[in-house]
Amino acid sequence: MAGHKTVTVDKGKDTTVAAKTSQAVTVPVPTATTKKDVTLSYKAVKKTVAAPVKKGTTVGDVTVSVKGDTLGYVDGSETGVKVATTKTVEKAGFFRLLFRGIGNFFSNLF
Repeated sequence: MAGHKTVTVDKGKDTTVAAKTSQAVTVPVPTATTKKDVTLSYKAVKKTVAAPVKKGTTVGDVTVSVKGDTLGYVDGSETGVKVATTKTVEKAGFFRLLFRGIGNFFSNLF
């Protein structure tokens, strides 16, 4: 989903980590359904994760809903899948964090 491809990593060797759905989302819909009727919603469980981060850490959920249809669920719930990190990010060392902090300080001045 646009704008939700990475998650910020606090104090990690990398400042972000890619995230993707744990599986493809397949939802049976009525034949008259158009692309405009289908809505994908991303809900972040974690907007920022603290290093170290393991591959497969759940950071959110993507749900699918169709306008005017409960998709066969009696309670009207939505179909969804977990969004997880795609790789492991180790914690950054002291000097990397020090220089990153100095860089952030000066970049915020201007």
